[in-house]
Amino acid sequence: MASTNAALRATYGPSLLLQGYAGQALTLRVGVTVPLFTLSLLVSASAVAQTPDPPYPIELRKFEEGPKETLPRQEDDYRIDTQHRRFRTRFDPGNRWRLATAWGADFDMSGVAGIGAVPWQLDNVIDLRNGCARDEDGCWKNRHRLAAISVAPLSLNEAGWPAMDLVLYEGEFIRHRKSPHIVIPSIPPRRLFVPFDFGVSVRTAGLAVPALADEAAWNIEVIDARLLLEFWRSERAGSALVLGIGSRYDLLVTSREGDTALEHVLSPFTATSLTFRHEWGDGRQRAQVSADYHPFWSSKHGFAHALDAGARYDITLLAINDHPVSLNLAAKYRYGDFGAQGPSTNHDVQVTAGLEFGVE
Repeated sequence: MASTNAALRATYGPSLLLQGYAGQALTLRVGVTVPLFTLSLLVSASAVAQTPDPPYPIELRKFEEGPKETLPRQEDDYRIDTQHRRFRTRFDPGNRWRLATAWGADFDMSGVAGIGAVPWQLDNVIDLRNGCARDEDGCWKNRHRLAAISVAPLSLNEAGWPAMDLVLYEGEFIRHRKSPHIVIPSIPPRRLFVPFDFGVSVRTAGLAVPALADEAAWNIEVIDARLLLEFWRSERAGSALVLGIGSRYDLLVTSREGDTALEHVLSPFTATSLTFRHEWGDGRQRAQVSADYHPFWSSKHGFAHALDAGARYDITLLAINDHPVSLNLAAKYRYGDFGAQGPSTNHDVQVTAGLEFGVE
């Protein structure tokens, strides 16, 4: 028995001998061999030595963003290059303050056709819109234009006013729904589904000053309100095909040789317009084509009719500090309309090209 205990002590190291109630020896051996203890100390010391210090912020940023990419990655409207610098690649032409300049040519298609230069003009407008925030019933697509002005400072009329077009406010409000419909309150009620969205538009506080050599004239646009039917039904605010039907009321003020005359011009729910617009290329390109036919009644000349049509294309050429610089090409056609000498029957075509600087 003594030899056996001696062998166990040699194997497990020091031991603690406890005596039980029955006089039997209970041995509790606690220990490890010297080689195993030394190995555990070495492993612990190695693990402590390999624990890195807390990373610096730039190292943490690299860890969060992953390895460097050969191409910049997308982040909302911006990209981030390999040096972690942001630059804009996607634009929103519906939320922008625009400053532009344009030149062009005017073609008079009346009895004696002629070509003239369009006076150099400056443009300013503030465009605002909201996205389609969908709820249970649908969403609103709203567009606003503020302080839209186009002025030709070198083209003056008799009163010394430069030729200009000014609109203080223009708004468009379209209700987009997944299943647009009309409810007929019969018994029982009936619901008629339609393939278009409904909306309204309003345009007010406009002023047009034509460049006339022999008289001064001011065309004051009091109000233009229309019911809208939107056939594209896109959730994107930049894409639409809109039919508008409504009324407009204008005042024509003319002054000749000290005499001032006032003329009332009304389109009683006869103004009809059709507008197509689309944006693509992350907002770098957009196009719009529109036509507006408005028969009207004049307090001086009775009934007549007029037609305005136009097309415009914009493309972003570059961005200076993330602010876009665009090239625009535009064409306008006008027939009829009212004037101091009565309703006009001229066909006038105007083509312009210009540069625009935008602030988003």
